[in-house]
Amino acid sequence: DEFVIGGFQQDEITRQAVISFGFPVTGEGRKPEAVVFANLDLDWFRQLEVEAQLPAGAVLIVTDSDGIILARYPETERWLGRKLPEDRFAQLLSLAGDEGTHEAVGVDGVARLYGVTRVQGASGSTLYVSIGLSRETAFAPVDRVFMRNLIGISLVGVMALLATWFGGE
Repeated sequence: DEFVIGGFQQDEITRQAVISFGFPVTGEGRKPEAVVFANLDLDWFRQLEVEAQLPAGAVLIVTDSDGIILARYPETERWLGRKLPEDRFAQLLSLAGDEGTHEAVGVDGVARLYGVTRVQGASGSTLYVSIGLSRETAFAPVDRVFMRNLIGISLVGVMALLATWFGGE
């Protein structure tokens, strides 16, 4: 009675890249009677890429439990079906719990901060969804607030010095 996520494969009929999902249908006494399955055409992720409206330089990667890239934004066609480098995939596997963040160099050679979540199926079948942002993009809001506060504190300090100088004479 468990949901199962299959790995990357090419559909033999349509020749499209797909990932399969299955769920057993049980009858009396929990005896298996059938399996309901569906193939997800990985072109579906292209729609997700458009709708996600990620910031410039961001990367969306979906991999299976073997480290095979199922989708990557941008350049899905270039990376589809390729395996992540072992060190990069090891970082995904080492995450504690279902979610995590880490800094890594992506398959394109660019260093980013990645947020990762697992989609867990039964019997160890797992998908990993990660979004990577450059440090500049990730910290831009914090940097703006910091600079605004730094300028404000500096102005107050200068005004206090001027008030002390003129008040001291």
